[in-house]
Amino acid sequence: MKDKPFFSIVIPTCNRANLLHNAIKSYLFQDFTDFEIVIFDNNSQDNTKEIVNSFNDRRIKYFNNKINIGFIKNCQRAILKAKGKYIITHGDDDVILFHNSLSVLRSIILIKKVGFIRINVLSKDRSNKQIRHVWVNKKNNIYIKPNSTSLNIINFFEITNSVFISGLVFKNQDIEKKEFINSEIFSWINIIFRLTKKYGAYFLFNSFIVANWSGFNANNFNNLFDIEDLYFNTYYKNIVNNLLSNKEKIKFKLFYSNKIIQQSIFALPSLKYYTNNSNLIRFKEALNKFDNKITSNTFFLFFFYLSILLPKWLIGFIRNNIHYVRKDTDLMIEDIATPIEIKRINRIYQQIISN
Repeated sequence: MKDKPFFSIVIPTCNRANLLHNAIKSYLFQDFTDFEIVIFDNNSQDNTKEIVNSFNDRRIKYFNNKINIGFIKNCQRAILKAKGKYIITHGDDDVILFHNSLSVLRSIILIKKVGFIRINVLSKDRSNKQIRHVWVNKKNNIYIKPNSTSLNIINFFEITNSVFISGLVFKNQDIEKKEFINSEIFSWINIIFRLTKKYGAYFLFNSFIVANWSGFNANNFNNLFDIEDLYFNTYYKNIVNNLLSNKEKIKFKLFYSNKIIQQSIFALPSLKYYTNNSNLIRFKEALNKFDNKITSNTFFLFFFYLSILLPKWLIGFIRNNIHYVRKDTDLMIEDIATPIEIKRINRIYQQIISN
């Protein structure tokens, strides 16, 4: 392998050895081989190291933190360690689907010379048994030209769900630690924004990452309770304070408030299910401080009081027995693929995750 491979697949991980095995295997399944896989282990207490070593592949570079430094810093260390011309960030519980995905990515990079590519994302239903959802509600590729307006670039990030870690491909050029923000939402947004502004960006519709439902617990919602620091505050403030013009800020603020309102259908019942009514009230207070138009919205209030009134067991029954489309998409796999193609997608996926 070259000292500077074409791709660096960056996988931060912690205590997900079995799932990590599938993530690594999905890249070793690729027909394009000029890449390295950078595994940054955030002090796992399981057999992560043994799983990585079992592949015995010199393209895999394993690093282990002596203590758990948190998700954000672990991701940042992994990206800064990459030597490839282009970096691909990848969640440790997800897989890249088609065997020619890296070849397709390389061809687009060589032709379009873009700084950023977003690969489409599929996910399974909540039972983790069947691929059902298409996360990006688009049925074709999207190209963003260099020197596009800042708001168009941010809109591109939003509509392509670029806050999700897997399937982000970007040029490894002049990346410095100071460019990262202290946010679990898109910590490297400033890097990708800079590269998109200079080189343009591309959404690749017909190559896929398959996202895994790894489950939630109360700890996932800790930052929701902090009235002074909502989970999206750092991400949001970085955009409005550092990336947009004054005129663009007004449009983005309206868009983002409406987005929070729409996501309430998922966030409020989940918050009740995993915690309690007291945290629901604290979350509402925090949102009110962020933008009181959110908490006075009829749609928000309906789901807030519904979540307050519904018992946890009923919310659990609804989540487990009634299928809902994720609120960041209205697109199902049958909307973009024929029954034969769906069978092929599921067959390839099963081949990857089978032992």
